[in-house]
Amino acid sequence: MQLWIYYTLAVLVLTASPGPSSLLCMTKGVTYGWRSAAITAVVSLTAISGFIVGASNPKAIVFFSALFPQVITTNAPLMPQYLIFASTFVVMELAWLLCSAYLGAKSSNWLLAKGRAKVFNRLTGGVFIGAGAHRNPAVLETIMKNYSSSATMCLV
Repeated sequence: MQLWIYYTLAVLVLTASPGPSSLLCMTKGVTYGWRSAAITAVVSLTAISGFIVGASNPKAIVFFSALFPQVITTNAPLMPQYLIFASTFVVMELAWLLCSAYLGAKSSNWLLAKGRAKVFNRLTGGVFIGAGAHRNPAVLETIMKNYSSSATMCLV
């Protein structure tokens, strides 16, 4: 039980941090509304597209490869443990995806007002670029070099 509590806290941190699935659900909420976004949240946990997004997410890969060996008890039956841990993850991930979908749907009128979508896209893009640059400073150097050369071409 104690291992499950630790696992649940770790899953809470993982699922609460924004990623491609939550961005997908929020985008669907903004664009098509709550119902479509909620369907996307459910489908993203079960369909091929959701699997590809989730499986290609380095955050999830590192998380599960590092965490599972820590919480699995080898002298107990493995299948029930995997089912409990996987179910915990699915429930928490679905809850956060539905929250993202709801926030997207509720903020769509505000975001779609003139000029705000462009600002929002730039802010969220900047967040992801900043996260990538934080992980690898060479990314920021490349982006700045490409940006400055394209800005120079626009001025000429």
